[in-house]
Formats: sequence, structure tokens, C-alpha cells
Amino acid sequence: MFKRVLAKIGKDEQFKDLISGSSVVVLFRVAGMGAGYIFTLLIAREMGAEVTGIYQTVFTVVSLAVTFARLGLGQASVRFIAEARGEKNLAKGQRVYSLASRTVSFTSFLFGGIIFFLSPWLAMKFENPEIENALRAGAVSIPFMTFTSLNADVMRGMRKMTAFAILQNGTLKFLESAVLALVIYLGYTDATTAIWVMVASFGVWALLSFVFRFRYFPMQNRAESDFPLKSLLQVGFPLLLSGAMFMIMSWADVLILSYFRPESEVGVYSIAYKVSILITIPLFAINSMAGPKFSQFKGAGDMKNLLKVAKQSAKLNFITSFPIFVGVMALAGFLMNLFGDEFAGGTSLLYVLALGQLYNASCGSVLNLLNMTGHERKVQRIIVISTLVNLILNILVAGEYGAMGVSITTAISLLLWNTLGMITVKRVYGFWMFPNPFKPVG
Repeated sequence: MFKRVLAKIGKDEQFKDLISGSSVVVLFRVAGMGAGYIFTLLIAREMGAEVTGIYQTVFTVVSLAVTFARLGLGQASVRFIAEARGEKNLAKGQRVYSLASRTVSFTSFLFGGIIFFLSPWLAMKFENPEIENALRAGAVSIPFMTFTSLNADVMRGMRKMTAFAILQNGTLKFLESAVLALVIYLGYTDATTAIWVMVASFGVWALLSFVFRFRYFPMQNRAESDFPLKSLLQVGFPLLLSGAMFMIMSWADVLILSYFRPESEVGVYSIAYKVSILITIPLFAINSMAGPKFSQFKGAGDMKNLLKVAKQSAKLNFITSFPIFVGVMALAGFLMNLFGDEFAGGTSLLYVLALGQLYNASCGSVLNLLNMTGHERKVQRIIVISTLVNLILNILVAGEYGAMGVSITTAISLLLWNTLGMITVKRVYGFWMFPNPFKPVG
């Protein structure tokens, strides 16, 4: 049976390409997450739960600022560059990047300045004066993070998956962990120092992203295209709103919990959440490869292959994520204890979060499929609804039920937006994205 499956995969060029491209991203993703957990271990064990909570709070604020600074143009660039590849129109892709890069140059410095000057007010709202200096340091990283992300999206659109995988935050953690270990050895164990390590690491990664961009995506033909900025923004703004709402939904738990509860509890919750997303390693990798394919097939009018790849990605997501879920559930206590005794109480949080992540992974690339095929406004509505529900529930439960209440809310939110996404895919394309594990993969 196994030989028959392999033979079928070997004859299916699209499925073989999906697996090979995803495998590269998985390799770097796993290595990067390993480095990320080393980084988290260093902060948790050497700096404590409070510094871990401050770091996560600042990283959350900075990540939200980067999402707004990008204006949705990164994901829009993936779509248009992938379409340009299908049309063999390199000048169009180069024109898209030129417009996107000039726009985010302005917005990234704008949002960096806003966070820098609002840091005293934000520190007052979080009732923790130590956050002020950490936020100011974090603001410096916003242009670096924005351009690293944009250039990574260009690599994804060009299907340079190795370069794309290297530029992800997880891979960056190798450098960040090494520098953090050095500063801890030198005796610096405060939150602001940890943030400056992040800033320096993203500065190096931004330079590396431009090395890849110059190598794989030269700009000599951009003048041959008259692709308008308006068209880019028309796609980018719905993606911005979806991305911003998704980020708010993803990080509202940390911010709201930080407002109601001590930083030590935020730190424990953050570790449990980080461990739970091990389950979504295959989802990230498969989405990275499948997204440009969806856009390319839609641009070429090849609906047969588009729907085929969508179904294959859903099945592949499930069969690769389920074993990780089983491992996380079986080893939950051990995994949390790795970060120190004060994190052991987060085991029950991990159980809840892992269930939500399994459903997330099992639903596959639902929103990715819709975003990459011109249905970004439908995605926008799904994310807005889910974010509002998430915010309301978090505010209601965080004060009284703390990290456990927020964990349950996070799991509910994952269930809600994935279910709405599956219903929308069914209405648009006529099939359910949730895979049948008993049907053949290919």
C-alpha cells in the first residue's frame, strides 16, 4: 500500500511539488522553532517569568505595528508576483515590489516613531514602568521587521522556498539565541537588554533579506510595466484589515491578560501557547507553498488543479499535524517543566490550547485559499467577526479566570474562524476543506 501511495505521488507533479516545497519550509521551521525554544528557555530560566512576560508584551505591540506598517502589501505582493510568474510578465512583478517597498518605507518609520513616543503612555496603561524603555527599544526594530517580512513574501511569490524559510522569525532565533546567551553571560538580565538583542538580530536579518532580493529578484525591468498603485492597495487594504484583525485576535490574549494579571502569569501562558503551536508546523509550511500555487492556477484559469491542490493540502495538513498533537498531549507536563518550576502550572493551559491548534491544523489552508484567489473581502469579514468575539470573551474572562479563561477563549476563536472559513470555501468552491483521513492522499 505504501509503495502504491509513493508511486501515485511520483506521478502527480503538483502534489510532488507541494510536498517537496513544504518539506524545505518544514526543515527550517523545525530548526527555527528549536532555536526559538532555546531562546525562550534562556529568558525563562535565566531572566524569570516577569521578564518573559515583558518581552512577550513588547513583541506583541511591535508585531501589531509591523502588521499595520505593511498595509497588507506583503501578501498582495505574493499574489501578484505569483500571477506575474504564471503570465511570464516579470516586469509586472518588479513594478509591484517597487510600489510596495516605497510605501512601507514610509509607513514603517511612521509606526516606529508612534510606538517610540507613545511608550510612556503605554507603560502607564500596563502599570509597569520597566516596559517603557523596552518599548522604545522595540520601536527601532519596526522598519527592520517590515522589510524582512516584505522581502520574504517576494521570495515566496517567486517560489524561492529556501530563501523564504531562512527569512522567517524562527530561523532568526538562532542568531538571537546566541547573542542573548552572550549578554546573559556578561551579566545583563533585564527586559530592555532582551529587546535590544531582538532589534540587533532583525537588523542583520533585514540586510540578509535584501541580499536574497537582489539575487533572486533584480529590478531592471520594472519600468516596462504600468501596474498602478491603486490596484495594489485595493487588494492590500482588505488583506491589511484581515491581517490586523488576525494579529489582534492572536495577541489580544497576551495584552488583555497582561492588563488584568501579573506578568508572571502572562509568561506562563505565553510558554504554553508557544508549545501548542508546535502542532501547526506543517500548516505553516504547506500554506507557504500552496498559497502561490492557488494564485498561479486562479490567474491561469486552471480551476481543476486549483481545487486539486486545495484538497491535497488539507489532507497533508491533517496527517502531518495529528502525530505532533498526540506527542504534545502525552508530554505536556514534561514540556512545560523544561522551562522551569514556575511554568509547571501551565500544563492544563497547554491541553486546552493544543486541542484548538489541532482543529486549526485540520482545517488546512482555508483562508489562504480564499485570500490568494480574490476572495480577500470574505476573509476580512470572517476575521472581523472572530476578532470581535475573541476580544469580548477575553475581556470577560481574563480578570476572573486568568490564563485558563484566556486559553479557552483562544481555542474557541480558532474553532470559530476555521469553521466560518470552511463554510465559505464550501459555498465558493463546492467542497469541504476538512479532510477525510480514510481517503487516499493524492
